[in-house]
Amino acid sequence: MKTILVLGINNNLGHQVVSYLLKNHYHIQILATEANYIDLTESSSISPIDLDVADSLKPEYFSQIEHIIICLEANSNSQNEPNYGNTIFTFNQLTKLIQATAYLPNSTEKILFNFTEPNLNLKSMWGAVDDVVMGGVSQSSFNLAYRQGIFSGYVSTDNNGGFASVRTRNFDSPLDLSDYQGIELRVKGDGKRYKFITRCEGQWDGVSYCYSFDTVYNIPITVRIPFNQLRPVFRAKTVKEAGQFDSSKLYSLQLMLSKFEYDGELNSKFEPGNFRLTIESIKAYGSSAKPQLIVVNSDADYSLEKTVQNANCDYAIIRRKAIAEKPADKVFNDTLVPLTVKSLESPEAINQIWLSQT
Repeated sequence: MKTILVLGINNNLGHQVVSYLLKNHYHIQILATEANYIDLTESSSISPIDLDVADSLKPEYFSQIEHIIICLEANSNSQNEPNYGNTIFTFNQLTKLIQATAYLPNSTEKILFNFTEPNLNLKSMWGAVDDVVMGGVSQSSFNLAYRQGIFSGYVSTDNNGGFASVRTRNFDSPLDLSDYQGIELRVKGDGKRYKFITRCEGQWDGVSYCYSFDTVYNIPITVRIPFNQLRPVFRAKTVKEAGQFDSSKLYSLQLMLSKFEYDGELNSKFEPGNFRLTIESIKAYGSSAKPQLIVVNSDADYSLEKTVQNANCDYAIIRRKAIAEKPADKVFNDTLVPLTVKSLESPEAINQIWLSQT
């Protein structure tokens, strides 16, 4: 497991974040300037770093840092510094940290489908697979227009139906994506919950590997789907004995809107009727040397959030709902600290703003 650098541990929020991370067996690094605010003998999983030492932020340092968590609580700050709340890390330290990440390489990627450059071959690869194969009456289509792929149609639960999908033909030769970590979708939806489906065998009706994702109405989002989070499924039932997805032989891709989740559970965001999902691109993504920047904002201003959003790194912003004056991507029942830890393991948190209830 890689290391998480936590800034702002001198405040109550920072202490809670560190304690929660340790309970979940993460290795933590802290600023040397904040080391007096925690007992380093409590755990061998905590170590300090001095950002003011020359060459402390070489690229090889970031090879071990997966996330940088910045904990903010409201408090007056010095007149010459932006108000980053009750913290003692300085603007210069934060700037140095962000500037260092700017020179790190981006993740490798392989474009599988680029719908911004449409052609006849691209269109002919995709076709509808709806519940009519089981007696239902849902209908969908896949079209290219406005420099995007459009999966749209009408889904109905009549005749025990309830799903619509589009699927590629099997590739002439399966794709070897073993050098990559997962699939990235760039989509704009209608607020519904969809499924991404792929297969590592050539059978048309064999075991598939699925991942459900939520869309935001009329807002483009990036969805990252790690291969190790794909669920082996046969007709909406989990097939545990199938094991993990074999990314060395990807045969086909599919997008689906379904009434059903898995193992009898229902899709809580499903509604019969018209639907529309536009797709800009589908890529395979690899590892990145850049850590994700996570701002945990308990009761501070938004200036640091803007700095992080413009840092050319993946980010996540976790706010208390009570202070949220600006729109967010998701609202959760979790409290602030557990939601922060949840964001570490969730690809859906990338470049998103999440709100906790308290």
